Amino acid sequence: MKIYENIFDISYGSNYSIFRGSNPDWQRESIMTKVTINDIAKASGVSIATVSRVLNRSCNVSEEIEKRVLKAVEEMDYKMPSSHKNRRSKKLVAVILPRLSNPFYNDILDGIQDTAAHSHYSMIVTQSKSEYDFRGSTAYFLRSHIMDGLITLEHANWIRSVATMIDPDLPDVQCCECDDTLPYPFVAIDDYKAAFNAVSYLYSTGRRRIALFNSTTLSLYGRKREQGYIDALATQGIALDVQLIYHLGTIDFHVAFSAAHELFTSNKRPDAIFAVSDVYAVATTRAAQRLGVRIPRDVAVVGFDDITLALMNDPPLTTVSQPRYDIGRTACTTLLNIIEKRQTPSSGIFLESELIVRGTT
Repeated sequence: MKIYENIFDISYGSNYSIFRGSNPDWQRESIMTKVTINDIAKASGVSIATVSRVLNRSCNVSEEIEKRVLKAVEEMDYKMPSSHKNRRSKKLVAVILPRLSNPFYNDILDGIQDTAAHSHYSMIVTQSKSEYDFRGSTAYFLRSHIMDGLITLEHANWIRSVATMIDPDLPDVQCCECDDTLPYPFVAIDDYKAAFNAVSYLYSTGRRRIALFNSTTLSLYGRKREQGYIDALATQGIALDVQLIYHLGTIDFHVAFSAAHELFTSNKRPDAIFAVSDVYAVATTRAAQRLGVRIPRDVAVVGFDDITLALMNDPPLTTVSQPRYDIGRTACTTLLNIIEKRQTPSSGIFLESELIVRGTT
């Protein structure tokens, strides 16, 4: 898989139009003027070469200078010329995801790349790291016109926040996460149904005190899986105990390990844990082993995603398997159909998930 770091390796001309004023905030005035890369350099107090290095994401620029240049780019509404758009948009699909380090995305990216390559398209990948300010380099990327179409794997709130930055003529497909109020098709699984079935399965094995390790309800999958968990308990007549619901934020092994260690050493120890990520679930089994808590005799554990780590775990992890390669393939097929005007996409495509029962239950 090719991951291009210097995604702004483009040449610059002088046909950049913006409304520019005389005050420090570049407020809009009624007179339209041309802005060049030289204007950006003057506004940020650096050389033209430095501006070019920032836009090309060179590592030879300090964080302070990078922020200054990107601030000028945003405030001056720096845009690519239409002639440049026509020259640069050639057989290129762009993918934005939160973090490349999350193994969940590997098979999805493989599905996207294989499908793109079959139609002679290349793939470019960038991570948004959405906990940071998305109004800088990500905003410029979305306005750069270097791609034919876009696939977003970010959470729904992030997609909603940047929607106004995306060229309305740029085809966009939401993958795994979606905001159904936006005019973009999506490809996902039914997260609510998958979570409901996983928790119901735990109940069927005799578990009654079931904890939830969630990431964040900023994500659609987080909200849907938590609601599936709540409704499954209610269906079985189990009262909701909010002390058994953990919101861990980012998908991180160490965070989940600490949460599991706290839970297992408290007076509210559960007899099962449903985790919205296999990373969380594996961390939970490691914490249990450290404390002498037997899996699955004392505590059963169910994860989500069925990444390679699930089979490497000891014991192997019971988990909800997502068809990740097919999700990526379907998302890219949908995008290419829009780009090449072969069909009008449906609002959403749901693929089936499956509960894979292994040694942790």
